[in-house]
Amino acid sequence: MKAWIWFFALMGMLEGGTANADGNDLLKSCQAAVRMMDTDNLPPNDSFEVGQCFGIVEGVRGVLFIYEDKIPESLRVCLPKGGINNGQAARIVSKYLHDNPKDLNLDSTLLTILALKTAYSCK
Repeated sequence: MKAWIWFFALMGMLEGGTANADGNDLLKSCQAAVRMMDTDNLPPNDSFEVGQCFGIVEGVRGVLFIYEDKIPESLRVCLPKGGINNGQAARIVSKYLHDNPKDLNLDSTLLTILALKTAYSCK
């Protein structure tokens, strides 16, 4: 039980800077990040979106790594040895959100965890 409390407290702190971002916001942000990586071009109006996507995925990856043994098994993610970078995480999140539009109303941090868990489930 203690692990759940710590985990969600940390997720709440992590999410605090994104002003209640949901999946719609995250999809827009991560699509901008993927577009930037694919074209090697960052239009000025996309810079905030790209930063928001990379910030959320970096924060979630960090929490998943640091608190790996405290995260409830139902939310545990088993990243490959050596981990993944923010660009790969942004692509995974963008694809997950595109494939699961019914979940776009959910919190962006939770959706990032679900996307990574779907891509890297623990066996």
